[in-house]
Amino acid sequence: MARNFPRFFEDRTNVFPRIAAEGQFVFVEHRLSARLSNGRNYSNDYCFAYEVKDGQVVAIREYMDTRGGWVQVFGDREASQLIEYL
Repeated sequence: MARNFPRFFEDRTNVFPRIAAEGQFVFVEHRLSARLSNGRNYSNDYCFAYEVKDGQVVAIREYMDTRGGWVQVFGDREASQLIEYL
């Protein structure tokens, strides 16, 4: 995903409304708004949970509205390839 992210999401806007940390955990709310490579608009909220040990991130968990993301990307159609993988 990291390699193809810029090809999939164009005109990106990232907003981080809240960041909270306690002990070895950091939680980040994130809203990604973009135009998809198929021309559709995309806006979804995410929550990332980072686990830190000895100053290093040792785990990342991502939570998002997967169904809402699906509908924004594919609509009511079955999944299709949106970009050509290199």
